[in-house]
Amino acid sequence: MGVKKILFVDDEVELQEIVGDILESEGFQVQLAGSGNCAATILNREKFDLVIVDLHMPDGDGLSLLSNISSQAGKKPLVFLCTGSSDISHEDLINLGATSVVEKPFLVSHLVGKIHALK
Repeated sequence: MGVKKILFVDDEVELQEIVGDILESEGFQVQLAGSGNCAATILNREKFDLVIVDLHMPDGDGLSLLSNISSQAGKKPLVFLCTGSSDISHEDLINLGATSVVEKPFLVSHLVGKIHALK
């Protein structure tokens, strides 16, 4: 497939900057968003190969964004959901349309490895 363009969505600004910088250093085009609602607006304007989204955020959570992406017609971006704790199992998240689930806290190198494995 070849992931080139990534939307990283998390309400923690410091994590956005760290992950964004590392992904850009790996050669990916990265856009950052601080909420699911902000990400939905961006996704209405632009196409991405992969969306990495935190499950728990104010102003639009990751599950709502996943549902929004899954309901779209045509080519959809892959979705990695990041979660530290959830009442929803990883299997259920995959069944709802997530490509992968990443446990927080995560090593960015692990995340990069998962992205490269998609190619």
